[in-house]
Amino acid sequence: MGHRTSRWAASAPVAAGWLGLAWACLFAGSLVAVGAAPADRPARGADVRSVSALLQRDLNAEAPGGTVKVGYKRVGGETLPMEIDLPGGDGPFPFVIYLHGGGTPGKTPAQFRAQSLHMAQLGVAGVRINYRGAERGPFEEILGNIMDAMAYVRANAPKHHLDLARMAWAGGSAGASLGALAAQRTPECVAFVGFNGAYDIGRHLERFGGADNLKESSFYGRLTPERIKEVSAIDQIRTPPPATLLLHGKADKTVLPEQSQRFADAVKARGGRAELRLYDGEQHGFFNDRRYDETVTDMQVFLFDVFGLEGRRAR
Repeated sequence: MGHRTSRWAASAPVAAGWLGLAWACLFAGSLVAVGAAPADRPARGADVRSVSALLQRDLNAEAPGGTVKVGYKRVGGETLPMEIDLPGGDGPFPFVIYLHGGGTPGKTPAQFRAQSLHMAQLGVAGVRINYRGAERGPFEEILGNIMDAMAYVRANAPKHHLDLARMAWAGGSAGASLGALAAQRTPECVAFVGFNGAYDIGRHLERFGGADNLKESSFYGRLTPERIKEVSAIDQIRTPPPATLLLHGKADKTVLPEQSQRFADAVKARGGRAELRLYDGEQHGFFNDRRYDETVTDMQVFLFDVFGLEGRRAR
């Protein structure tokens, strides 16, 4: 549990500012983690010497069945893009919807490109989307964008050769927080993979003075106890839950690893399968550099088991 700062009396504007900081830290911390740099080179700030040959190969790969680019929704004159990485063959294919982290402008479906193309080469399609970030809309609008992407996939699954009986959500940082909520709201979802996400927003905000001090924000709205439950995946777990894999750096100071531990415990308490992978010495946004091979393999093995892809081996 993070350190609780001392109590302070805050005006609404100041409280909103602190909440903005809390959410910005959650979003912005994933810039390296989900490949904010262009897809043809390592993430900005990564130690190039530590970037694996597998990551470089996946970043430069092509989907065996091609990548389909569509616009899944119009919002305020803007078309939200989706890119679908298809395996070779006729399908239908199990698939994962990947959600980038980060609330800053410029986030694109290039996020999670390496992981998506890695899996596409092994028979699992990847759906990479952009959604309006925290700086451009309230919580309901952002989560609504994400669920609209699922609605598009649902309506067009036969066209894109996607198997709705074998689908998963995955995300990093803020994308993990949102993806965990989407997974509970998607009846077809059988699995969720989260990289360094915050799933208990009340606990996460304690590091910024506590939810009691953060009464109002343009993103969440008024932070009543009921509201905190509405925006926290840990309070929205369905029965039975999707199978869940959580990956987190032990040295993460942006989102504490206890977030993943608590969410895994909560999934198990609802009778679900939850696996937790903690990585020694790793901070927020660790999985697209020197730990890429390990984390993409952990995700691959987990999804192969859930999707019933026996006989396929890690590369």
